[in-house]
Amino acid sequence: MIRFSYKRTQSAWTEPNFLRLLEIMETYRFPKPSLASKMHKNTWKDFPITHFKDKNLLKALVPVRKRSSDYIVMIDNASEEHVHFAFTQGLDNILVLNRLKSFLTNPEIKSLFYDLSQLEGCDYGWCSIFEDKLYTKNFTSLDFSNKMMLNWLQFYKKDHLEKIGGFVVFESNPYVQTQRIHDGLFIQVGEDPAIFDTPAGEALLINAINALPLIKQGF
Repeated sequence: MIRFSYKRTQSAWTEPNFLRLLEIMETYRFPKPSLASKMHKNTWKDFPITHFKDKNLLKALVPVRKRSSDYIVMIDNASEEHVHFAFTQGLDNILVLNRLKSFLTNPEIKSLFYDLSQLEGCDYGWCSIFEDKLYTKNFTSLDFSNKMMLNWLQFYKKDHLEKIGGFVVFESNPYVQTQRIHDGLFIQVGEDPAIFDTPAGEALLINAINALPLIKQGF
């Protein structure tokens, strides 16, 4: 799964923002999408599409007016033959992609994550392809409140990083790889996520998390 949160620019993203997002999706080896859905008067309205830059999809993504509740557009979320795509517009713009491993290699997933992190207003995001039980096995409920749970890939803007000590606490962490992107930081734990199925990979993740300071309230 990839999940990103993008800051809203004024009331919403504009058409160029969504077009750039769809252009990125189309450059990867995903099957052509076939069905999109949008929230319409508290019910779902389906409509066919033939490609990611389909004009009907772009029209659905661009809000006609400011909404008081979340507005969601999904692509093929009930299909077992397509990538699952959902974009929610509310207090934040949230993008979620599922079923990536069915179509992309791990290097391609990393490349996609990197591309999405550079979209305008990117606030933070993460990519995880290991199970939550790896966390629950090694950390308590109190740890989940006080520690920053790392995934395989993550991106945080400067203001989020400052709540846990800034760039230095990640760039000095011997268990992670980092790269600055604009005013944020790309963070990777392990070269290949297959390592997390091994004792060495599990230890790497635990050490990477424990090497970080406790998070500040409101992170």
